[in-house]
Amino acid sequence: MTAPSDIGPSTTRALECVTAVLGHAANWLGHRDGLAEGQEFAGRDLLERLESRGLPRWIEVFGRDLAACYGPEGTLDMGVLTTLSSHVERLFWSLGLYCWPEGQDVRCVVSDRPYVLPTVPIAGSLS
Repeated sequence: MTAPSDIGPSTTRALECVTAVLGHAANWLGHRDGLAEGQEFAGRDLLERLESRGLPRWIEVFGRDLAACYGPEGTLDMGVLTTLSSHVERLFWSLGLYCWPEGQDVRCVVSDRPYVLPTVPIAGSLS
């Protein structure tokens, strides 16, 4: 979009999608940790689904960052919690929504081409 326009509906829909993905991923990480080796669970294909959207290692990074939000005493560290916004941004990219600060405003581009990283196998990944 090169001219000023109302992208409110697009960003609202993207936020709904991102919120669902973040909630599901957080639950997936927590529930998966509590399962016995090889035990079946709903959503077990999440890694494949994320990979198809260009997010092959995103859940590992998200899990690491979620764990870092809690200090040694189990208290929530608000300074670390605010860094989770990078995950929202990365998920926006996978939907083709690109936003950046510009002065006091935020400029956005809505595209039919989501950003997809090349897939590179990493040793010791969650899969």
